[in-house]
Amino acid sequence: MIRNSLQKWLLGCSLLAGVTYTVIYACGDYDWGYKYQSSFTPETYVDKSYSPLFYSDEMFYDGYDGDFTGRFNDAIVTEWDTYLGGAINREKLSYLILND
Repeated sequence: MIRNSLQKWLLGCSLLAGVTYTVIYACGDYDWGYKYQSSFTPETYVDKSYSPLFYSDEMFYDGYDGDFTGRFNDAIVTEWDTYLGGAINREKLSYLILND
């Protein structure tokens, strides 16, 4: 009886160890460094004072495209003004759409 139980316990532990090893081996293959593309953008939800800490050797961090953030503002306001049919003053519409 004890031998039967011990064999089942040993088989269960062996299966658990095998599955654990397989999962670790399958999921831990690559060293995900800075060279891999990611959609992680901490600047969308983190305070701006932390931006020097977002290090990456890619160019799109640390204000690389920061000069062009307002390049489509006029087009956006014009499209919304056309859609709303001029029901809202253009200055108020611009304030509502473009301000944080």
